[in-house]
Amino acid sequence: MENRITLNDRLIRRFCLWTSIGLLLAAAAACTIYGEWNVVLPQLLHIITSPAKLLTDYYSLGGLGCALLNAGLCGLAVWFVLCLMHNAITTSSVLAGYFLVIAHGFYGLNILNIWPCFFGVLLYAKVRKQSFAALLPIALFATSLAPFISELLFRYTTPDTFDPAAPQTTVLGIVLSVLFAVGTGFLVPPMIPGVRAMHKGYNLYNAGITISLLAFLLKCLFYPTMGFSVPDALKGDNAVYLENGGAFNAFSIVAFTIFFAACLFYGWRLNGYSFRGYGALLASNGHNDDFADEYGMPLCLINLGFHGFSVLAYMALMIAFTDGAGFTGPTCGALLAALSFFAIGQHPRIVWPIFVGYGLLFAFAQVTGGIGGFDPGWTLSTQAYLNGLAFATGLCPIAGRFGWKSGVLAGAACAAMCSSTSVIHGGFCLYNGGFTAGITCFILVPILEHYVKAKDKASV
Repeated sequence: MENRITLNDRLIRRFCLWTSIGLLLAAAAACTIYGEWNVVLPQLLHIITSPAKLLTDYYSLGGLGCALLNAGLCGLAVWFVLCLMHNAITTSSVLAGYFLVIAHGFYGLNILNIWPCFFGVLLYAKVRKQSFAALLPIALFATSLAPFISELLFRYTTPDTFDPAAPQTTVLGIVLSVLFAVGTGFLVPPMIPGVRAMHKGYNLYNAGITISLLAFLLKCLFYPTMGFSVPDALKGDNAVYLENGGAFNAFSIVAFTIFFAACLFYGWRLNGYSFRGYGALLASNGHNDDFADEYGMPLCLINLGFHGFSVLAYMALMIAFTDGAGFTGPTCGALLAALSFFAIGQHPRIVWPIFVGYGLLFAFAQVTGGIGGFDPGWTLSTQAYLNGLAFATGLCPIAGRFGWKSGVLAGAACAAMCSSTSVIHGGFCLYNGGFTAGITCFILVPILEHYVKAKDKASV
């Protein structure tokens, strides 16, 4: 009988392939429904050759079908790299990295700027005589610096003549991009492992802290040090996007419903046509847990289905009942990012307190504003808060270990900071929410360890 490690490896590879194909099929459906077939390839080229800092909405820049095509191609790029390492075992960390790649394929990451990030870590592995397969999760997380690549290629060396409609590169831009990829390839691998000790495993989006701090250094080096101002994110005016009010709510809800239902069904089928064992997974506190190793990928797929539906329901309700963003490119990307660690610590029972924390902070701001006669200026569907929530779900081990009240507190604290941290790195790191979650851990975990007794099995 196939052992669990081998089965997990096979299922993770298969999942990456079929999810990528699913994105391509969704792209075809979008092009058919919205009449984008004649423009999808030129618009994809426009995305590829444009600056991509946070939050560059690929729906606005290229269109729905184009963004889905880009996300699918980025997913296939990861699967292709996995195929090149056919003897290596695919881990749940690789699966988390894959999810973050396809998530940011909707805003900030594209089929061009993904490759230099891989190249830098590959070169590091060769020089240090280490296995690239072992470093693949780090290479995937390093793609969060992809906006720097696009910026250096298409805008940094031509700030005065830059034309958003027809971006062009220069020899200096290419040289700077290559040097950047090599440099970060040697910086990110040694930095990521050490940061985990700082938050003690309570932030699942561990790379967000490391890479955001590195992005802060690089932003300072490339911009203030050189006398340049940090540029704004590129805005688009795609006709289909504008005609649909800046969002594709119905299409997104249907597409995600099909995806999560398929994951739920496939996991149920692989698990012997049952949900047996899922209760044990839900009893886990999410702290230093690898669900794939402990329970197997079939139960992880079941968890993805239920966890995905819970996040989709939250976002759909917030969009329906508060004023803000709809299912934009960043929103859809955030939804996928919120599920990245479904096989390494996230499940609905310990994620819901984070949702409640966001809601309570919003209620507090609204009540205080009503009493004081001012408008807080944000809602739960404001784009920054939707995206911040995606990475705040990585704080779920706090709820698992210290109880649901601590989880609510963590969610509220993270929400209070989520719209303010991107200015630190200038929007050049796509994992801003992971950075905010890390800061939340630095503040709260010592306090919770002092006042609250941690539990092996939380009662949430």
